Amino acid sequence: MRAAFFDVDGTLTADVTAFRFLEYWFLERGASLDSFLEVRRALRDMTIAGISRDHVSRAFFRQFTGVPEADVDAAGRRWFAAELSQGGFFNEPVLAAVRQHRESGDLVVLVSGSFPPFLMPLAEHVAADRVLCTRPLVADGVYTGEIGRPLLGERKAAAVSRLATERRISLTLSSAYGDHRSDLEMLRSVGDPVLVGDAPQLVEMAHELGWRRLPRPGGWTPVPRPRLPEH
Repeated sequence: MRAAFFDVDGTLTADVTAFRFLEYWFLERGASLDSFLEVRRALRDMTIAGISRDHVSRAFFRQFTGVPEADVDAAGRRWFAAELSQGGFFNEPVLAAVRQHRESGDLVVLVSGSFPPFLMPLAEHVAADRVLCTRPLVADGVYTGEIGRPLLGERKAAAVSRLATERRISLTLSSAYGDHRSDLEMLRSVGDPVLVGDAPQLVEMAHELGWRRLPRPGGWTPVPRPRLPEH
């Protein structure tokens, strides 16, 4: 069996889905845009300071501490519907590749450090067969604010390897698509790696090894505003 493994943010989508959903979530719950920008700035400052992506991911997921899982799932579907209605959400060349792999009978797998509420509606839309992602911890139907190990870097490749063993997938015959150095091990694990965009750390390697390439997403659109109840 062949498979095609797709990173999501900046590969299949034109922007970072986690931040787009978080902004929508804040506004839908009546919080100010400034409060979202403050959280985003704090998370980016952690990255600039050299704090590991694991810790940054954990800080992101703590924004949902104490929230019912069903509420976030429902918000994820509203957000995704609003993104589709607005347009410009997907990186079209990569979306076309998803369709081509599906039509060829390949298993289509999304591999992301993000989490299910906003990945599952996306996966359903592109008819992905599996989603490998970070799983938040839930107790009595409520997010605890903690997560297992974020699906980042080498863990992406490890998850791909486990699925390949489970489904008897030939990685040599399979494809993987990614845009960031954190996708490198996943790209190296397959016979047909595809670099999306022009990440400086990966372009030279892609050229030397003869990897296929696809263009980076063309710009971004503002996050759609939720429909708030009238008072």
